[in-house]
Amino acid sequence: MAAWARRQEGGTLRPPSEPLTQREKEAAALIAAGLTNTEIGEELFVSLATVNPMRPTSNAS
Repeated sequence: MAAWARRQEGGTLRPPSEPLTQREKEAAALIAAGLTNTEIGEELFVSLATVNPMRPTSNAS
């Protein structure tokens, strides 16, 4: 989860001192609630291409 929290658009890692964006926090909460990528996309009004990099690889749906 720590690596995901530091991931920037494009898949590169950002410094751990850089806080999550509001959108990343929203996505993390929905992931923690057990929503699928499709459900998260619908909830946040974004495409699957936007949601997929937000989910840790080990928990991908």
